[in-house]
Amino acid sequence: QNRIVYTVNARDEDRILRSIRNAARQADHVIVYAHSHDISGASATSAAPEHLRTFIKKCLDAGADMYAVSGPHRLRGIEIYKGKPIFYSLGNFFMQNETIEPSPDDMYEGQGLGNDALIADLYDRRSRLDPKTGLATAYYSADSEAWESVVAVPEFVGDRVTRIKLYPVDMGFSMPRSQKGTPRLANAELGRKIIERVAAMSKVYGTAITFDGNIGVWEAPRSN
Repeated sequence: QNRIVYTVNARDEDRILRSIRNAARQADHVIVYAHSHDISGASATSAAPEHLRTFIKKCLDAGADMYAVSGPHRLRGIEIYKGKPIFYSLGNFFMQNETIEPSPDDMYEGQGLGNDALIADLYDRRSRLDPKTGLATAYYSADSEAWESVVAVPEFVGDRVTRIKLYPVDMGFSMPRSQKGTPRLANAELGRKIIERVAAMSKVYGTAITFDGNIGVWEAPRSN
């Protein structure tokens, strides 16, 4: 049976692992941050692709203390590997891609606009604004989860994480284009929704997150 198999480029992997080993010899703490999109067909509550999980664990074994992913532009689950946290996506923190000027010609062409169009025309067309409500029906502008995130604050004892606090962030999904995209602490209702979503996505990794005092909390199991 034919199937698509994803792998990490061997030369890239070797180069990255060597850099991590070097950093671990030079610094007290090493954080690896990568831009990695979701694989087609993956669901929000399924585990990250196996090639990505394997590569991340190699990075942690090489000396990294924490690994964080961006790229899905939405929150994903959290895994603890040998006392080290893996954030499979922290989502967006600033989301201001509707106020960028200028934009290249191919973006205008892709939306069927000529060179006399304004930047506001481009973003209106890309978002497929509903003529009756004025609300976006396409792209990130129509996806509330792209405007919700967390600020993760891990606490370490030695080289092992003992607690992670997750502060829910609201980037103003329903606000005007001129105001949305700037992070602010989410209110209690939205904050609970965000943390419960992260908790659900983390279960596949055996990570239990609770909602406590308007933030999410993970604590390492206590040894007897």
